[in-house]
Amino acid sequence: MPFLALLPLALQLLPTLGRWLGGSDGEAVASTVGQAVQAVTGTSDPAAAEAALAASPELRVQLTTRLAEIDAAREAARDQALLETLRAGLADTANARATGLGLVQAGSMIAWAPVVVSVIVLGAFAAVVWLAMSAAMPQGSETTLTMLLGSLSTMAGAVVSYWVGSSSGSADKTRLLAQASTPPLALPAAGRRA
Repeated sequence: MPFLALLPLALQLLPTLGRWLGGSDGEAVASTVGQAVQAVTGTSDPAAAEAALAASPELRVQLTTRLAEIDAAREAARDQALLETLRAGLADTANARATGLGLVQAGSMIAWAPVVVSVIVLGAFAAVVWLAMSAAMPQGSETTLTMLLGSLSTMAGAVVSYWVGSSSGSADKTRLLAQASTPPLALPAAGRRA
């Protein structure tokens, strides 16, 4: 790639660009950055580009501004992807709730499945905790009991999250969506050429 030699110069001016170079589209970002350096300095030779920037503070400001625009565009694309992921998660949660509500309204026995599973998991968890705390365990069964207790503890946490945590999770997603939808700060106009 002809623009790779210009990347160190760009990264000296705006080190945060480095975070976009390792992803799946890192090559495209590197090309965009290299093209920006070449367009502003008028050369693809790293030494000549560095000399041009050293000789002209205006070029340096112009290039830094172009690189900041590239960085901001990449960040906006990342934020948009996060926003779409959160929207998909919220839609999935709403769909699951609507399905559950539909089953309840239809009087389906399947609507009781989450309740039954929750009771079984929490009952088993309570029984294993009681067994671990009060009963004398046979020699060598401690590892099995510990593994069982760990698994049931995870499942009990999932049950509690299902019944209690979804509202707080939705509130967190709503807050993140609101933050992600705020417009990015505008770059200062200093150093831009018309």
